[in-house]
Amino acid sequence: PVSIHTSAFAEWWDPSGPIPLAGATTIDVTIDDRNDAFDLLTGAEKAGATIIAQFRDMPWGQAYAIFADPDGYRWGVKTPTSGE
Repeated sequence: PVSIHTSAFAEWWDPSGPIPLAGATTIDVTIDDRNDAFDLLTGAEKAGATIIAQFRDMPWGQAYAIFADPDGYRWGVKTPTSGE
């Protein structure tokens, strides 16, 4: 699944995000396999993305990471928690 959020809404879990502007978005993808999610983050960084936040377990029950692609778009990646 893919979710698109306004920067104002995404500020709840990503306070480092850009100042909300008209049309500003954060794109979230949910990846059910943790290894695939970590591979996506690694691949994004190798392709020139900037990692904003590594995976961390969030209150809503998923692990979440954030990166900005080379064009400046912010992506959130959600996956199951580590179970620890």
